[in-house]
Amino acid sequence: MQEISYNQKVLKEAKRQGIISCWFLLANFATSFLIAVYKAITQPYTFEQLQNLELIDSAITNLSTLTATVYMWLALKKLAEIYDTDVYEIFIKTVIIAVLVILLSIVLSLKGVTPGISKVISYAFIGLIVYFFLLWLKLNFSLAKITKNKLFKTYVFFVIVSAIVGATIKTLAMFGFFGGGLYMLAAALAIAALYVLPTAFYLYAWTMIKEE
Repeated sequence: MQEISYNQKVLKEAKRQGIISCWFLLANFATSFLIAVYKAITQPYTFEQLQNLELIDSAITNLSTLTATVYMWLALKKLAEIYDTDVYEIFIKTVIIAVLVILLSIVLSLKGVTPGISKVISYAFIGLIVYFFLLWLKLNFSLAKITKNKLFKTYVFFVIVSAIVGATIKTLAMFGFFGGGLYMLAAALAIAALYVLPTAFYLYAWTMIKEE
């Protein structure tokens, strides 16, 4: 009985931390969206003002993403305490892969990189992206299994569909399919919604974890 009580307490805390992680991710999207709207309605602005807005956006994005990552790390570490699962190890791997992808992106953007080295880095970049996607799939399917919450599986398909639809709309907009004015604004809002909704659904999945 005492062990069950302890497990319930740990699960409740893990659930709380998972929810907080999702809220920080949503705050990240909201901030970026509000800054983008502000930039659109306050034009024209000086180059210095634009730099300041981008600096604020970057700082908030990095801080909120880091905080969300830390809370998710804490949540999954707690789940690993009470379940026979490797979700914590999987998450650590995804973080490492994400850092490597960022570093490779920085290297590719540097001047003086030879075509040969650039090609090798590009292949490595693609390989890491594929590996990251596979780890992400395994992580969420494992969460669905240990928590007996199928919403985590639904979240996976939600993200995939949203990414495909969002990329399609973005591509069509780049080729001028939507024309201009309100149509472009509607397309931009649709893309933003398609990126935000999966995270909101992920928050819902965490809130629906049963604590018993």
